[in-house]
Amino acid sequence: MIFALFILLALAPDGFTWDYKNPPKFEEFPIDKVFTGVPKAVDLSDPDDRKYRTQYRTQTRKGPNFAGHFTIVSWGCGSSCECHPIVDALTGKIYSGLQYDFIFYYQLNSNLVISQSQYNPPRGPLDLPPPYRYSIWRNHHFHLIFEDKYWYIKPNSEYKYGSAPFVYFAREGASATFLRELIIAGADIDSRDDDGMTAAMWVATNGDSDALRALVDAGADLFIKDFSGRTVVDHAFLGKQLNDEDYLYLVECYLASH
Repeated sequence: MIFALFILLALAPDGFTWDYKNPPKFEEFPIDKVFTGVPKAVDLSDPDDRKYRTQYRTQTRKGPNFAGHFTIVSWGCGSSCECHPIVDALTGKIYSGLQYDFIFYYQLNSNLVISQSQYNPPRGPLDLPPPYRYSIWRNHHFHLIFEDKYWYIKPNSEYKYGSAPFVYFAREGASATFLRELIIAGADIDSRDDDGMTAAMWVATNGDSDALRALVDAGADLFIKDFSGRTVVDHAFLGKQLNDEDYLYLVECYLASH
């Protein structure tokens, strides 16, 4: 099960409230009727829309691809930029889409879309990616109902941090607070990198006492050995970065859990 720290409450203008603790699924927002006729000609009465008439006409000619009778039209607008207006096949009218998001996933028989912001505000020195956004199309507007801030630490996320993103963050000096957030969000506290190193081994090597205590308190397995046969206590000793008090704390925890 995928967990997220933050629950987004969205109150739509029509009075419906959505409360999601986990990423919504397409089947939770089904569309009963799918348009199969000839789409209405696109309304290009707006001069700005006429600039992109070829894109509109070419992409809507194929028929709806979203929410029963709508077409998500997409084109690039520069580096790291995409436009996604919405065209109604029944009327030809054009609606504003998600102006600052990349739209990744959508279906003809659902009004849910999954997107990601084109702009990533600074989130610390680790260069974290933007969250995945889950929005539903209702009354010709998108309503954000869920954000998954920690998708990149989930199994098979295929992000740049490799097969063990939690270990990557620990190695790169993530704070104890951030590591706790990732654990709550579902990170595997005992995951390993390509050398068999765990997050606890890296923070012990680096001498980050706050992060080490956070991982120990969260139940990190202190008996795991890397592919060279070393435990977290071995790494703390070899790294020589922990002060005496924190090293003794680690040894005591190791012996107590043996």
